[in-house]
Amino acid sequence: MVRSLREPHLRQYEGAGVDTLHLTFRQDLGAGIGEIEQEVKALLDALQIAAGVTRRARGLFGYEHGVTFQAGILLDWTTLNGEGQNPGYASMQIKGEFLKSLGPEESCYVLLRTAEWMPYRCTRIDLQMTNCETPLVPEIIRDFREGRLRVLRKAFFEPKGLELTGGHYPQGATICHGSRVSENYARQYDKHLQEAIVGRNPEPGPPRRRDEVELKGKLAQQAYQDLVGVIAAEAEAGAGDCEVEARFAQTRIRSLLPLRDISEWEGTDLPKNWSGTAPEPAWWTELFSEDAVRIRRDKGPSKAFLARVQYPHTAFAGRVVQQYVLDRLEAGLWITDPEAADDYALLLLRDRFARHAKESSLQELLENLPESQHAEARGHWFGVIRAAADADDNDRAEG
Repeated sequence: MVRSLREPHLRQYEGAGVDTLHLTFRQDLGAGIGEIEQEVKALLDALQIAAGVTRRARGLFGYEHGVTFQAGILLDWTTLNGEGQNPGYASMQIKGEFLKSLGPEESCYVLLRTAEWMPYRCTRIDLQMTNCETPLVPEIIRDFREGRLRVLRKAFFEPKGLELTGGHYPQGATICHGSRVSENYARQYDKHLQEAIVGRNPEPGPPRRRDEVELKGKLAQQAYQDLVGVIAAEAEAGAGDCEVEARFAQTRIRSLLPLRDISEWEGTDLPKNWSGTAPEPAWWTELFSEDAVRIRRDKGPSKAFLARVQYPHTAFAGRVVQQYVLDRLEAGLWITDPEAADDYALLLLRDRFARHAKESSLQELLENLPESQHAEARGHWFGVIRAAADADDNDRAEG
Protein backbone atom coordinates (compact mmCIF):
# COMPACT_ATOMS: atom_id res chain seq x y z
CA MET A 1 0.00 0.00 0.00
CA VAL A 2 1.16 3.54 -0.63
CA ARG A 3 1.46 5.18 2.77
CA SER A 4 1.34 8.81 3.80
CA LEU A 5 4.67 10.51 4.39
CA ARG A 6 3.10 13.48 6.20
CA GLU A 7 2.86 12.09 9.73
CA PRO A 8 4.08 8.66 10.90
CA HIS A 9 0.95 8.01 12.96
CA LEU A 10 -1.26 8.41 9.86
CA ARG A 11 0.47 5.80 7.72
CA GLN A 12 -1.55 2.88 9.03
CA TYR A 13 -4.79 4.58 7.96
CA GLU A 14 -3.86 5.66 4.44
CA GLY A 15 -3.41 3.57 1.33
CA ALA A 16 -4.73 2.56 -2.07
CA GLY A 17 -5.47 -0.62 -3.96
CA VAL A 18 -8.14 -3.18 -4.80
CA ASP A 19 -11.06 -3.23 -2.37
CA THR A 20 -13.37 -5.84 -3.93
CA LEU A 21 -12.90 -8.37 -6.73
CA HIS A 22 -15.51 -10.57 -8.45
CA LEU A 23 -14.32 -13.24 -10.89
CA THR A 24 -16.26 -15.72 -12.99
CA PHE A 25 -14.76 -19.04 -14.07
CA ARG A 26 -15.95 -21.33 -16.86
CA GLN A 27 -14.94 -24.97 -16.72
CA ASP A 28 -16.15 -28.49 -15.98
CA LEU A 29 -16.55 -28.34 -12.21
CA GLY A 30 -16.28 -31.52 -10.19
CA ALA A 31 -19.48 -32.99 -8.74
CA GLY A 32 -20.34 -31.28 -5.48
CA ILE A 33 -16.97 -29.56 -5.00
CA GLY A 34 -15.73 -26.85 -7.34
CA GLU A 35 -12.17 -27.08 -8.55
CA ILE A 36 -11.76 -23.41 -7.71
CA GLU A 37 -12.61 -24.21 -4.08
CA GLN A 38 -9.46 -26.29 -3.87
CA GLU A 39 -7.48 -23.45 -5.41
CA VAL A 40 -8.83 -21.00 -2.83
CA LYS A 41 -7.85 -23.37 -0.01
CA ALA A 42 -4.34 -23.67 -1.43
CA LEU A 43 -4.12 -19.88 -1.71
CA LEU A 44 -5.11 -19.38 1.92
CA ASP A 45 -2.65 -22.05 3.00
CA ALA A 46 0.15 -20.27 1.12
CA LEU A 47 -0.78 -17.04 2.92
CA GLN A 48 -0.96 -18.90 6.24
CA ILE A 49 -4.56 -17.80 6.68
CA ALA A 50 -7.09 -20.13 8.28
CA ALA A 51 -9.21 -21.71 5.54
CA GLY A 52 -12.35 -22.19 7.64
CA VAL A 53 -15.33 -22.90 5.41
CA THR A 54 -19.08 -22.63 5.93
CA ARG A 55 -21.19 -24.53 3.42
CA ARG A 56 -24.42 -22.87 2.41
CA ALA A 57 -27.64 -24.73 1.62
CA ARG A 58 -27.67 -23.06 -1.77
CA GLY A 59 -25.49 -20.76 -3.78
CA LEU A 60 -26.01 -17.06 -4.34
CA PHE A 61 -27.33 -15.54 -7.58
CA GLY A 62 -29.02 -18.79 -8.61
CA TYR A 63 -25.92 -20.99 -8.40
CA GLU A 64 -26.43 -24.53 -7.17
CA HIS A 65 -23.67 -24.70 -4.54
CA GLY A 66 -21.97 -22.15 -2.32
CA VAL A 67 -19.34 -21.87 0.38
CA THR A 68 -18.12 -18.99 2.49
CA PHE A 69 -14.48 -18.83 3.52
CA GLN A 70 -14.27 -17.12 6.88
CA ALA A 71 -11.30 -15.09 5.67
CA GLY A 72 -13.67 -13.11 3.42
CA ILE A 73 -14.08 -15.03 0.14
CA LEU A 74 -17.39 -16.30 -1.26
CA LEU A 75 -17.50 -19.07 -3.86
CA ASP A 76 -20.62 -20.18 -5.72
CA TRP A 77 -20.88 -22.66 -8.58
CA THR A 78 -23.10 -24.96 -10.57
CA THR A 79 -21.76 -28.26 -11.86
CA LEU A 80 -21.83 -28.86 -15.59
CA ASN A 81 -24.89 -31.12 -15.30
CA GLY A 82 -26.36 -29.30 -12.30
CA GLU A 83 -29.84 -27.92 -11.88
CA GLY A 84 -28.93 -24.38 -10.87
CA GLN A 85 -28.31 -21.41 -13.09
CA ASN A 86 -25.05 -21.03 -15.03
CA PRO A 87 -24.10 -24.73 -15.30
CA GLY A 88 -20.35 -25.16 -15.60
CA TYR A 89 -19.58 -21.74 -14.12
CA ALA A 90 -18.23 -20.57 -10.77
CA SER A 91 -18.34 -17.11 -9.21
CA MET A 92 -15.78 -15.93 -6.67
CA GLN A 93 -16.15 -12.77 -4.59
CA ILE A 94 -13.07 -11.54 -2.75
CA LYS A 95 -14.29 -9.12 -0.12
CA GLY A 96 -12.68 -5.96 1.13
CA GLU A 97 -12.14 -7.34 4.61
CA PHE A 98 -9.92 -10.08 3.15
CA LEU A 99 -7.86 -7.73 0.99
CA LYS A 100 -7.55 -5.24 3.85
CA SER A 101 -5.77 -7.85 5.94
CA LEU A 102 -3.03 -8.31 3.35
CA GLY A 103 0.25 -6.50 2.94
CA PRO A 104 1.31 -5.17 -0.48
CA GLU A 105 3.36 -8.27 -1.36
CA GLU A 106 0.52 -10.61 -0.36
CA SER A 107 -2.04 -8.58 -2.30
CA CYS A 108 0.04 -8.75 -5.48
CA TYR A 109 0.47 -12.48 -4.92
CA VAL A 110 -3.32 -12.96 -4.67
CA LEU A 111 -3.91 -11.05 -7.90
CA LEU A 112 -1.29 -13.04 -9.81
CA ARG A 113 -2.54 -16.32 -8.37
CA THR A 114 -6.16 -15.69 -9.38
CA ALA A 115 -5.02 -14.80 -12.89
CA GLU A 116 -3.31 -18.21 -13.15
CA TRP A 117 -6.71 -19.84 -12.61
CA MET A 118 -7.75 -18.39 -15.99
CA PRO A 119 -10.95 -16.57 -15.01
CA TYR A 120 -13.54 -16.29 -17.76
CA ARG A 121 -14.01 -12.63 -16.91
CA CYS A 122 -13.79 -10.11 -14.10
CA THR A 123 -17.32 -8.89 -13.46
CA ARG A 124 -16.51 -6.28 -10.82
CA ILE A 125 -13.47 -4.61 -9.33
CA ASP A 126 -13.48 -1.79 -6.78
CA LEU A 127 -10.43 0.45 -6.53
CA GLN A 128 -9.95 2.74 -3.54
CA MET A 129 -7.62 5.27 -2.05
CA THR A 130 -7.91 6.53 1.53
CA ASN A 131 -6.31 9.72 2.80
CA CYS A 132 -6.12 11.80 5.95
CA GLU A 133 -5.63 15.59 6.11
CA THR A 134 -7.84 16.21 3.08
CA PRO A 135 -11.38 17.64 2.84
CA LEU A 136 -14.04 15.36 4.31
CA VAL A 137 -17.21 14.47 2.46
CA PRO A 138 -19.60 17.03 4.09
CA GLU A 139 -17.36 19.80 2.76
CA ILE A 140 -17.27 18.19 -0.69
CA ILE A 141 -21.07 17.86 -0.72
CA ARG A 142 -21.36 21.55 0.12
CA ASP A 143 -19.02 22.51 -2.72
CA PHE A 144 -21.02 20.43 -5.19
CA ARG A 145 -24.31 21.94 -4.04
CA GLU A 146 -22.98 25.48 -4.25
CA GLY A 147 -21.53 24.97 -7.72
CA ARG A 148 -17.83 24.92 -6.91
CA LEU A 149 -17.12 21.30 -7.81
CA ARG A 150 -18.16 18.99 -10.62
CA VAL A 151 -17.14 15.65 -12.14
CA LEU A 152 -16.51 15.48 -15.87
CA ARG A 153 -18.96 13.31 -17.82
CA LYS A 154 -21.25 12.96 -14.79
CA ALA A 155 -24.00 15.55 -14.62
CA PHE A 156 -25.49 14.41 -11.32
CA PHE A 157 -24.31 13.65 -7.80
CA GLU A 158 -26.22 12.11 -4.89
CA PRO A 159 -25.46 12.84 -1.22
CA LYS A 160 -26.33 10.05 1.22
CA GLY A 161 -26.41 9.78 5.00
CA LEU A 162 -28.30 11.22 7.93
CA GLU A 163 -27.96 14.98 7.49
CA LEU A 164 -28.69 17.38 10.33
CA THR A 165 -29.13 21.13 10.24
CA GLY A 166 -26.03 22.90 9.04
CA GLY A 167 -24.83 20.04 6.85
CA HIS A 168 -23.66 17.81 9.70
CA TYR A 169 -23.51 14.04 9.20
CA PRO A 170 -23.03 12.41 12.61
CA GLN A 171 -23.00 8.91 11.09
CA GLY A 172 -20.81 9.78 8.13
CA ALA A 173 -21.54 11.21 4.71
CA THR A 174 -21.32 9.68 1.25
CA ILE A 175 -21.50 11.35 -2.14
CA CYS A 176 -22.15 9.14 -5.18
CA HIS A 177 -21.36 9.94 -8.80
CA GLY A 178 -23.12 8.15 -11.67
CA SER A 179 -25.75 5.45 -11.86
CA ARG A 180 -25.54 2.49 -9.47
CA VAL A 181 -25.97 0.09 -12.39
CA SER A 182 -23.46 1.78 -14.71
CA GLU A 183 -20.05 0.29 -15.50
CA ASN A 184 -18.37 3.18 -13.65
CA TYR A 185 -19.94 4.10 -10.33
CA ALA A 186 -17.94 6.29 -7.97
CA ARG A 187 -18.38 7.22 -4.33
CA GLN A 188 -16.57 9.20 -1.68
CA TYR A 189 -17.28 8.64 2.01
CA ASP A 190 -15.96 9.34 5.49
CA LYS A 191 -14.13 6.09 6.20
CA HIS A 192 -13.54 6.66 9.91
CA LEU A 193 -17.23 7.17 10.65
CA GLN A 194 -18.27 4.31 8.37
CA GLU A 195 -16.06 1.88 10.26
CA ALA A 196 -17.31 3.14 13.62
CA ILE A 197 -21.00 2.86 12.67
CA VAL A 198 -20.80 -0.70 11.31
CA GLY A 199 -18.78 -1.75 14.35
CA ARG A 200 -15.75 -2.93 12.43
CA ASN A 201 -13.33 -0.80 14.38
CA PRO A 202 -13.94 0.37 17.97
CA GLU A 203 -11.11 2.87 17.47
CA PRO A 204 -11.74 4.24 13.96
CA GLY A 205 -8.69 6.49 13.97
CA PRO A 206 -8.22 9.98 12.53
CA PRO A 207 -10.70 11.61 10.14
CA ARG A 208 -10.12 10.39 6.60
CA ARG A 209 -11.91 10.15 3.26
CA ARG A 210 -12.11 7.16 0.98
CA ASP A 211 -12.45 7.70 -2.78
CA GLU A 212 -13.67 4.61 -4.59
CA VAL A 213 -14.68 3.55 -8.10
CA GLU A 214 -16.78 0.44 -8.67
CA LEU A 215 -16.17 -0.95 -12.15
CA LYS A 216 -18.32 -3.53 -13.89
CA GLY A 217 -18.62 -5.01 -17.37
CA LYS A 218 -15.90 -4.13 -19.87
CA LEU A 219 -14.33 -1.55 -17.56
CA ALA A 220 -13.88 -4.19 -14.85
CA GLN A 221 -12.39 -6.73 -17.23
CA GLN A 222 -9.98 -4.21 -18.70
CA ALA A 223 -8.89 -2.89 -15.30
CA TYR A 224 -8.27 -6.42 -13.97
CA GLN A 225 -6.25 -7.41 -17.04
CA ASP A 226 -4.24 -4.19 -16.95
CA LEU A 227 -3.51 -4.49 -13.23
CA VAL A 228 -2.43 -8.13 -13.44
CA GLY A 229 -0.31 -7.21 -16.45
CA VAL A 230 1.65 -4.49 -14.67
CA ILE A 231 2.14 -6.65 -11.56
CA ALA A 232 3.36 -9.56 -13.70
CA ALA A 233 5.74 -7.24 -15.57
CA GLU A 234 7.20 -6.01 -12.28
CA ALA A 235 7.60 -9.58 -11.06
CA GLU A 236 9.24 -10.74 -14.29
CA ALA A 237 11.66 -7.82 -14.21
CA GLY A 238 12.61 -8.75 -10.66
CA ALA A 239 11.88 -5.20 -9.51
CA GLY A 240 9.82 -6.36 -6.55
CA ASP A 241 7.87 -3.09 -6.57
CA CYS A 242 4.71 -4.09 -4.72
CA GLU A 243 3.44 -0.52 -4.60
CA VAL A 244 2.45 -0.91 -8.25
CA GLU A 245 -1.08 -1.94 -7.18
CA ALA A 246 -1.56 1.26 -5.19
CA ARG A 247 -0.26 3.47 -8.00
CA PHE A 248 -2.54 1.67 -10.47
CA ALA A 249 -5.56 2.30 -8.22
CA GLN A 250 -4.67 5.98 -7.88
CA THR A 251 -4.29 6.39 -11.63
CA ARG A 252 -7.61 4.73 -12.47
CA ILE A 253 -9.46 6.68 -9.80
CA ARG A 254 -8.04 9.94 -11.13
CA SER A 255 -9.10 8.99 -14.64
CA LEU A 256 -12.59 7.71 -13.76
CA LEU A 257 -13.41 10.30 -11.09
CA PRO A 258 -12.21 13.49 -12.81
CA LEU A 259 -13.00 16.17 -10.22
CA ARG A 260 -12.88 19.76 -11.46
CA ASP A 261 -12.84 23.09 -9.64
CA ILE A 262 -15.50 25.31 -11.27
CA SER A 263 -15.56 27.98 -8.55
CA GLU A 264 -14.34 30.49 -11.16
CA TRP A 265 -17.86 30.48 -12.62
CA GLU A 266 -19.77 30.16 -9.35
CA GLY A 267 -23.19 31.80 -9.68
CA THR A 268 -23.00 31.98 -13.48
CA ASP A 269 -23.54 29.59 -16.38
CA LEU A 270 -20.58 27.42 -17.25
CA PRO A 271 -18.88 28.30 -20.54
CA LYS A 272 -19.02 25.75 -23.33
CA ASN A 273 -15.34 24.87 -22.96
CA TRP A 274 -15.33 24.59 -19.16
CA SER A 275 -14.37 20.92 -19.18
CA GLY A 276 -11.13 21.72 -20.99
CA THR A 277 -10.13 24.67 -18.82
CA ALA A 278 -11.39 23.90 -15.31
CA PRO A 279 -8.48 22.69 -13.11
CA GLU A 280 -8.47 19.92 -10.57
CA PRO A 281 -8.98 21.07 -6.97
CA ALA A 282 -5.56 21.60 -5.43
CA TRP A 283 -6.26 19.16 -2.58
CA TRP A 284 -7.12 16.49 -5.18
CA THR A 285 -4.00 17.02 -7.28
CA GLU A 286 -1.81 16.66 -4.19
CA LEU A 287 -2.98 13.07 -3.72
CA PHE A 288 -1.35 11.80 -6.90
CA SER A 289 2.20 11.05 -7.95
CA GLU A 290 3.93 12.37 -11.04
CA ASP A 291 3.47 8.96 -12.66
CA ALA A 292 -0.28 9.35 -12.25
CA VAL A 293 -0.15 12.80 -13.85
CA ARG A 294 1.73 11.43 -16.85
CA ILE A 295 -0.57 8.46 -17.36
CA ARG A 296 -3.69 10.56 -16.91
CA ARG A 297 -2.72 12.70 -19.86
CA ASP A 298 -2.88 9.72 -22.21
CA LYS A 299 -6.27 10.31 -23.77
CA GLY A 300 -8.52 8.66 -26.30
CA PRO A 301 -10.34 10.22 -29.26
CA SER A 302 -12.55 13.16 -28.33
CA LYS A 303 -16.30 12.98 -28.90
CA ALA A 304 -16.08 15.77 -31.49
CA PHE A 305 -13.42 13.89 -33.45
CA LEU A 306 -15.40 10.63 -33.36
CA ALA A 307 -18.48 12.51 -34.55
CA ARG A 308 -16.53 13.83 -37.57
CA VAL A 309 -15.16 10.37 -38.33
CA GLN A 310 -18.56 8.75 -38.07
CA TYR A 311 -20.42 11.38 -40.10
CA PRO A 312 -19.77 9.62 -43.45
CA HIS A 313 -21.31 6.43 -42.02
CA THR A 314 -24.73 7.99 -42.48
CA ALA A 315 -24.14 10.81 -44.97
CA PHE A 316 -22.43 8.67 -47.64
CA ALA A 317 -23.32 5.13 -46.62
CA GLY A 318 -25.42 4.45 -49.69
CA ARG A 319 -22.73 5.67 -52.09
CA VAL A 320 -20.04 3.60 -50.41
CA VAL A 321 -22.12 0.45 -50.62
CA GLN A 322 -22.98 1.22 -54.24
CA GLN A 323 -19.28 1.43 -55.07
CA TYR A 324 -18.60 -1.84 -53.26
CA VAL A 325 -21.35 -3.64 -55.18
CA LEU A 326 -20.01 -2.33 -58.51
CA ASP A 327 -16.49 -3.50 -57.64
CA ARG A 328 -17.80 -6.86 -56.44
CA LEU A 329 -19.76 -7.47 -59.63
CA GLU A 330 -16.71 -6.68 -61.74
CA ALA A 331 -14.44 -8.87 -59.59
CA GLY A 332 -16.90 -11.74 -59.92
CA LEU A 333 -16.36 -11.78 -63.68
CA TRP A 334 -12.79 -13.03 -63.36
CA ILE A 335 -12.39 -14.28 -59.74
CA THR A 336 -14.19 -17.59 -59.25
CA ASP A 337 -13.69 -17.86 -55.46
CA PRO A 338 -16.47 -15.78 -53.79
CA GLU A 339 -14.41 -15.02 -50.68
CA ALA A 340 -11.45 -13.89 -52.76
CA ALA A 341 -13.77 -11.68 -54.81
CA ASP A 342 -15.14 -10.15 -51.59
CA ASP A 343 -11.63 -9.41 -50.32
CA TYR A 344 -10.60 -7.87 -53.65
CA ALA A 345 -13.65 -5.58 -53.73
CA LEU A 346 -13.00 -4.44 -50.14
CA LEU A 347 -9.36 -3.67 -50.99
CA LEU A 348 -10.47 -1.62 -53.97
CA LEU A 349 -12.85 0.31 -51.73
CA ARG A 350 -10.07 0.97 -49.21
CA ASP A 351 -7.69 2.14 -51.93
CA ARG A 352 -10.27 4.56 -53.39
CA PHE A 353 -10.45 6.34 -50.01
CA ALA A 354 -6.70 6.18 -49.36
CA ARG A 355 -5.91 7.95 -52.65
CA HIS A 356 -7.66 11.08 -51.38
CA ALA A 357 -6.48 11.02 -47.75
CA LYS A 358 -4.64 14.21 -46.74
CA GLU A 359 -1.77 14.20 -44.29
CA SER A 360 -3.61 16.82 -42.21
CA SER A 361 -6.09 14.08 -41.37
CA LEU A 362 -3.24 11.99 -39.98
CA GLN A 363 -2.19 14.87 -37.75
CA GLU A 364 -5.75 15.27 -36.48
CA LEU A 365 -5.85 11.54 -35.72
CA LEU A 366 -2.59 11.69 -33.74
CA GLU A 367 -3.88 14.61 -31.69
CA ASN A 368 -6.70 12.36 -30.50
CA LEU A 369 -4.53 9.38 -29.55
CA PRO A 370 -2.15 8.83 -26.64
CA GLU A 371 1.47 9.34 -27.60
CA SER A 372 2.18 5.67 -26.96
CA GLN A 373 0.05 4.79 -30.02
CA HIS A 374 1.46 7.39 -32.42
CA ALA A 375 4.10 5.17 -34.01
CA GLU A 376 1.66 2.32 -34.61
CA ALA A 377 -0.98 4.70 -36.00
CA ARG A 378 1.53 6.22 -38.43
CA GLY A 379 2.54 2.72 -39.54
CA HIS A 380 -1.06 1.79 -40.33
CA TRP A 381 -1.69 5.10 -42.08
CA PHE A 382 1.31 5.01 -44.38
CA GLY A 383 0.81 1.29 -44.96
CA VAL A 384 -2.63 2.00 -46.41
CA ILE A 385 -1.30 4.90 -48.50
CA ARG A 386 1.54 2.75 -49.91
CA ALA A 387 -0.88 -0.08 -50.71
CA ALA A 388 -3.08 2.29 -52.72
CA ALA A 389 -0.05 3.67 -54.59
CA ASP A 390 1.19 0.14 -55.35
CA ALA A 391 -2.24 -0.76 -56.69
CA ASP A 392 -2.12 2.27 -59.00
CA ASP A 393 1.33 1.24 -60.24
CA ASN A 394 0.12 -2.30 -60.93
CA ASP A 395 -2.91 -0.99 -62.81
CA ARG A 396 -0.72 1.20 -65.02
CA ALA A 397 1.74 -1.64 -65.64
CA GLU A 398 -1.08 -3.95 -66.70
CA GLY A 399 -2.67 -1.29 -68.90
